[in-house]
Amino acid sequence: IYGGSEADLGQYPFIVSLRFEPDGKTFCGGTLVASQYILTAGHCIKTDKGQIYVSLGSEYGSGSGSASAEQIKVSAGFQHLYDVGLLKLKTPVKRKTAKLCAVDGSDNEVGTMATVLGWGKTEDSSGAASPILEQLTIPVISNAQCGKFEKYVGRVTEGMLCAGTGNGKDTCNGDSGGPLLVDDDILIGCVSWGSKCGEQAGIYTRLTYVMDYI
Repeated sequence: IYGGSEADLGQYPFIVSLRFEPDGKTFCGGTLVASQYILTAGHCIKTDKGQIYVSLGSEYGSGSGSASAEQIKVSAGFQHLYDVGLLKLKTPVKRKTAKLCAVDGSDNEVGTMATVLGWGKTEDSSGAASPILEQLTIPVISNAQCGKFEKYVGRVTEGMLCAGTGNGKDTCNGDSGGPLLVDDDILIGCVSWGSKCGEQAGIYTRLTYVMDYI
């Protein structure tokens, strides 16, 4: 995350780190949305690297032990349009989950301030992932405004949600799949893609658009 600050883990007990090794490094984020299910970006788990491990409730991006996920389900329409997926844990966990946003879109109106979390690259990490969970609060912007950024012309669809305006505040590589939240625990999107960290808006999977899948 570019332009963020260290997150208060106590505020976000549902944040999840996805790894390929039990004590390995985070490659994507995710959100616990039910006792046995983690929501993340489809492109994070559409992988041929085999087993995915998850770490819940740790601020660190590596080490500290992980549980393994048993079932991987990627949206049938997976592509840029539906960049969402679910991981099923082998055993349910007793932990606070994030709430899913209102289906009518009232939680993610333009101008709403939202917080994104992740262990991705930071502006001063020399291309490395952040070892500590970072957070950043940015405004939701309209898809029309988002589509005016040079790299996004003609690429922003109704299943996407945009937040931030660049200015050095943005998600970056390694933040994919992580939550975009309002009011601390209401999930309105998950990190999907972007261009040139910190220079343009970030693009998220719009949760209201994939509610039937969830």
